[in-house]
Amino acid sequence: MRLHGKEDKVNISTQSTTLLDMLNSSSSTGKSKSAADSYIDVLIQNNNLRYQQKMKEVLGDKVFDVRPSKRLKKHPVCFASDGDISIEMEKILSQMPNNQEVKADKVLEVNIDHKVFGALKSALIDNPDDFALFTKLLYDQARLIEGLSIDDPVEFSDNIWKLMK
Repeated sequence: MRLHGKEDKVNISTQSTTLLDMLNSSSSTGKSKSAADSYIDVLIQNNNLRYQQKMKEVLGDKVFDVRPSKRLKKHPVCFASDGDISIEMEKILSQMPNNQEVKADKVLEVNIDHKVFGALKSALIDNPDDFALFTKLLYDQARLIEGLSIDDPVEFSDNIWKLMK
């Protein structure tokens, strides 16, 4: 969570809502969701929190946050910015003669409806090394889509080779 430009650590359990709270809120707001639909939504939300947290651990300071995308349809990942400086502004400022290394707070958005997400979920459960590899490749793919250079092209090439093995 970000407050006044500072990053505070928040326990994931405090961010998620309990099943009972969600069921009560959906019935009190007059929404026509069934209890089963609400339960499924909570399960999906908790599962998403797990992969988001693990991806953030793998990427560390490279991203501000990881979250499911509400806008992606075709691509598996993209970047969004969270804060005052956009990614486009970061690109422009990095070209200035007095480059001050200003960075946008990049958020990696993942398309949870894409086929790649299924492989990512399986890897999270079955093979943590593959999960880390997929996460790094998706991060690099988002950089390329955004028009940014890859931090380490040799590592990127090696990761593709590992995937093809």
